[in-house]
Amino acid sequence: MICSQLFVTLHAFLKSTYISNMLMKKTLLSLFAILMATVAYAGDGTKENPFTIAEVKTNCPTDGSAINDVYVKGYIVGTAKSGSAFAEEPVNSNLFIAESQTETDANNCVPVELKKGSNARTELNLVDHPDNLGKLIVLCGSITKYFSVPGVKSVTEFTLSGESTNPGDSGSGDEGGNEAGDVDLPTTLSNGSFETWTDGGADGWKSASTASNGTVTQSAEAHSGTYAAMLANAKTNKRLASSEIALEAGTYTFSFYVKSASSEISGSLKPGYVPVTKEGESYNVGTYVYGSQVNSITTDWTQISFEFTLNENAIVCLLVMNTKSTDTNTYADLIIDDASLTKKADSGNDDPGTATQTNYIFTKATSLTNGGKYLIGAMVDGVVKVAQNLPSRSTHGYLKVTNATEKDGKIKMSSLEDVYTISGSNIIDSQNRYVYQTGTYNSFNVAADAPEGVDWTITFNGDGTVMITNDDVQKTIQYDAQHDSYGSYDDVHGIYPAIYLLTGTEEVTPEPPVETPVSTIAAVQAGEVGLYRIQGTVVATSSRGALVYDTTGYIYIFDQAISAAVGDKVDVEGTTSDYGGFKQFSANNKYTMTKTGTVTVTHPAAVELDLDAWAAAPVMQYVKLTGNLAISGNYYNVTVDGKTAVGSLVYPTDEIKAKLTEGEVTVYGYAVYVTTSKGTTYVNVVVTSVNGEDVDPGENETPVSTIAAVQAGEAGLYRIQGTVVATSSRGALVYDTTGYIYIFNQAISAAVGDKVDVEGTTSDYGGFKQFSANNKYTMTKTGTVTVTHPAAVELDLDAWAAAPVMQYVKLTGNLAISGNYYNVTVDGKTAVGSLVYPTDEIKAKLTEGEVTVFGYAVYITTSKGTTYVNIITTSIGTDTAVKGIDADQKAQEIYDMTGRRVSRMTKGLYIVGGKKILK
Repeated sequence: MICSQLFVTLHAFLKSTYISNMLMKKTLLSLFAILMATVAYAGDGTKENPFTIAEVKTNCPTDGSAINDVYVKGYIVGTAKSGSAFAEEPVNSNLFIAESQTETDANNCVPVELKKGSNARTELNLVDHPDNLGKLIVLCGSITKYFSVPGVKSVTEFTLSGESTNPGDSGSGDEGGNEAGDVDLPTTLSNGSFETWTDGGADGWKSASTASNGTVTQSAEAHSGTYAAMLANAKTNKRLASSEIALEAGTYTFSFYVKSASSEISGSLKPGYVPVTKEGESYNVGTYVYGSQVNSITTDWTQISFEFTLNENAIVCLLVMNTKSTDTNTYADLIIDDASLTKKADSGNDDPGTATQTNYIFTKATSLTNGGKYLIGAMVDGVVKVAQNLPSRSTHGYLKVTNATEKDGKIKMSSLEDVYTISGSNIIDSQNRYVYQTGTYNSFNVAADAPEGVDWTITFNGDGTVMITNDDVQKTIQYDAQHDSYGSYDDVHGIYPAIYLLTGTEEVTPEPPVETPVSTIAAVQAGEVGLYRIQGTVVATSSRGALVYDTTGYIYIFDQAISAAVGDKVDVEGTTSDYGGFKQFSANNKYTMTKTGTVTVTHPAAVELDLDAWAAAPVMQYVKLTGNLAISGNYYNVTVDGKTAVGSLVYPTDEIKAKLTEGEVTVYGYAVYVTTSKGTTYVNVVVTSVNGEDVDPGENETPVSTIAAVQAGEAGLYRIQGTVVATSSRGALVYDTTGYIYIFNQAISAAVGDKVDVEGTTSDYGGFKQFSANNKYTMTKTGTVTVTHPAAVELDLDAWAAAPVMQYVKLTGNLAISGNYYNVTVDGKTAVGSLVYPTDEIKAKLTEGEVTVFGYAVYITTSKGTTYVNIITTSIGTDTAVKGIDADQKAQEIYDMTGRRVSRMTKGLYIVGGKKILK
């Protein structure tokens, strides 16, 4: 107790001394450090008594392991550049927390990881929430090394308090009152129609707390009535929040209508709410609660509903959060109207008409119960990787995983499909099959009868994990993070699991099902592993899988019992996994596939497959492979002289097998993934035809490519589809969300807003690819849309000439006109701006002298030693651009050689900002 009082006194003294005397502070901090080494701290890591910063440093494991699910408190004082340095500007990936609001020494702070995609990053980061600086936070997470110093990772829960409290206080803010009857607040949502506005704000939609951080303006594009609300997206998560509402305990449904403000950009959002506490005249937000993200919001009105349950009376703000779209990686303003809040009558679990489900409760075991039902799970970054049973049609394999959350040593599961019964020395799965091992394999076998190798010995380790060792082969079950699965190994290969005994059940009311939004295959391939739904066409099959295409890319479905035919239009939903360099759906991850129709499939022109080059930079594509075929059981391998990699024909269908004989062979098919075995790299091909037989006549049809792929590829025959965003008197600039391409033609007939289909042979010009009348292209108009330009980038002529990126720009300088030449010089710059064949409308506005032009920088030329940055001008003097495509952001996106957007570059060729980069 004396130590605790001394801690508070010293902390207060240091805080006051900081302002008046830095030297004295340093002296006292040295004394503080000595004291901290001897104080017996009172915190125990519980929510009621969280660890202090000093206790985090004292208790953090030094061997890289973690102490999970503990509570920590501290003031948010900045963000970390390293474990011993503050970041010069705030970043959104972490926080520094300290004992004092005024701490400036990073060595007295603890870094807190804000994991990408988590609520913690969304609501706590200082980039989006600078007002969080200085607030006291209590959070739950894992104490472990971060930035090579003691830190906190995997934050699962947090509470902010806007009031300053002593470090010894809980900072919970409970005294302010949180019951609906304690304060004079509305008890229903008002102005859900957004018809009444005061001083530019919608009545009933102005939170007294920080719940609302978005820019909201009045819109005349109403779903009903006269007005709606437009929530802007500034490339970060922005919220529209209702005014604070006092609600009684119960189950509520928050509904509203929404659409994208732009026909060019789809939007995304999360509905939700946040509990608010009132302390004096201040309102402080608690933990934000969101429903599932909704993607692909178009200009069609869509109703969104979000159901939530309050277990006690509460003050809340209802939320609509405008998020980054996962489908298009662009940002859209959202128009919102006709919001409502309804309470479900008699919404408790005691209502006999309410459907319930059973949750099975598993408790971490410290000893064995013979005949008990167990989960096998390893803790990885705060998530329990639970070992699944092998599928019913499988007799061997590695154990895939499903993720679960452990709280207070317990896991709740909605089914018993992945339990294992431990009976004596046997492990029996939920399908009454014995789990055993045999031979030299690290995978598992299952059988209805007990063969050799079914005896296991389970030893409890001191850290709560167990060693499950097969008696015959002396291999131990471990989680392999690289493959996200379980095997059994004779060395230290991964993470030892714990076992969790089934100890009880509970009845709960399940959340209403949320329909998974449809994603493009390109978005699935570029995203993280997770739950997705895609729609496409089966373009090729093997005896154990199908390849699906949707105009943006390909994805393979692996299933030994698949029922799919070429031409089937399918709707596929499930959890993806990484395999062979790509995402795939797999029977191990329980996908569903629904046939929705049938179409005729034509394959694109086949690319000659260079095995080594493809293995180094894999791209799913239609290929032709000629080499020597060797057949061994189910293995059909094609070797090519001079190549290290080998072609592997993926589980050929019976029809294809009948045409395959050993020796020289030519096969057509889709290269789909890379595997390695015993030092050999295999390029896996789903075969569609052998020796040129049955090659579809549609191969002569030019497939549609993204503009990014055209700009990244070699000059050649391409077909693109996009929108004309700017014109000159001798050309047009076309855009397709992945990039720009210029069409040069003195007799061009195109207008801004034309949607076009262009096919022809490209040529290199000015650092980019272009279509040209010299190369005989064709252009077909397919529709018309409204074009809005992105925000203009101030053009630095010399910098752009050194690293050209097609983008929308603003250029101010001195204009000189000579015949058809319109050149803009800028003092201090070597390069010159050249206005590319202005239209008559633009020419009429151009006079020599000082000028400001807006337009698209499209290529570079040189003449007589001078470098020219060529610009297609869209306006003079005043920017006509409004909300639209963010070209500067697009310029930084990364695309592979098929035009598929990727999150990062590995080895191979990529396009960044319209330029090829070799990684």
